[in-house]
Amino acid sequence: GESVETKELEQEFRTKVKEMGGILDFKTLSREYLVILPGGCVGFIFIGPLGDARERTIKRIMELRRLGCAAGRITEKKHIDDALCYILSRAYRDPEWYSFVAEEGRKGEQIDI
Repeated sequence: GESVETKELEQEFRTKVKEMGGILDFKTLSREYLVILPGGCVGFIFIGPLGDARERTIKRIMELRRLGCAAGRITEKKHIDDALCYILSRAYRDPEWYSFVAEEGRKGEQIDI
């Protein structure tokens, strides 16, 4: 089953999106949230550890990013604000953002996928 931490993360994420005036759609099969924030900012977020679906989840995130979509995963509460800022900023449309992520990754900074 789902861990208590994952359920708490999902609840906090849903609450924050609603507070921002956004809406959520949830696809149970892929455990994927479609997030729509004010200004037409759209993203796809997976919540919780990768678990058994690790390869499928990573493949899906990379597929969405290749199509120019914001996509990522939240494993801790501190990632919620980062994920929402990422979607709002539309940074995923800027090639420089990927350079920054790659550079930070080389410096040892944890860049979650």
